[in-house]
Amino acid sequence: MNNTVRQIAGTIGTAVVITIYTVQATSHAATVLQHNPSTTAELLKSLTSILGASDAYYFMMILSIAAFVITLFMPTKKKIMIEKKANVVSKEEPLL
Repeated sequence: MNNTVRQIAGTIGTAVVITIYTVQATSHAATVLQHNPSTTAELLKSLTSILGASDAYYFMMILSIAAFVITLFMPTKKKIMIEKKANVVSKEEPLL
């Protein structure tokens, strides 16, 4: 189950990053052509690819930082095991 969730999350993440790359590259192509209409096709392709990839990497960086912050607030396995043991002990104590 855990591996399946990881594969699905990886697939969705890849699709989102590729979508961001494509949309941003198209947007940057329009901007570059607007500012410099005499840009060659090869230079335009190179520039938009670089700029689109840069935007996609910024998105991944922000997503990674958010995931890191979330993991800081997740309980550790050790803490969970201690809580489980405390619950078992409290259930075993006789009521007065």
